[in-house]
Amino acid sequence: MNTYCMINRTERIPSTALQEIESLETEATTLSMRNAHDSQVAALARLESQIQLAQEMVKAMRNRTESLGSHYRAN
Repeated sequence: MNTYCMINRTERIPSTALQEIESLETEATTLSMRNAHDSQVAALARLESQIQLAQEMVKAMRNRTESLGSHYRAN
């Protein structure tokens, strides 16, 4: 049996996601790394990279206004 599910996307979703990602970014940058071990510094660098990637993905999602496949742009 084929089940087809549409994913409805509105402007509110990426805007909310960006706000949450920016909050995570603020928390990550407030971490103190003065006496951190190499593994902790590496983990923070990975986290910062992942946050930046998430921001760019959400921005791209916001900019794409056409509907494609199972993604439907409601407005």
